[in-house]
Amino acid sequence: MIKIIEKIKKKDSAKQDSFIFGVSFIVTGFVFLIWFISLFYGVSIGGSENTANTSTPLESISNKVSNFFSGKETYTAE
Repeated sequence: MIKIIEKIKKKDSAKQDSFIFGVSFIVTGFVFLIWFISLFYGVSIGGSENTANTSTPLESISNKVSNFFSGKETYTAE
């Protein structure tokens, strides 16, 4: 009888662990999705709130890349 109860407890804990993992995985996915969408709409999550620079992080990165390849902007290793 005790062995049966121990087996049930082990099964429940395994289900609980997988459930917690699944929920945390889904929540992390939603948070990442919201952050990724916010890149396109210019909503700043964390970081410095610079209101003078209105371009989204994605736009500023693409501008830097295009400036780098066009030769307007050069980077030097420190």
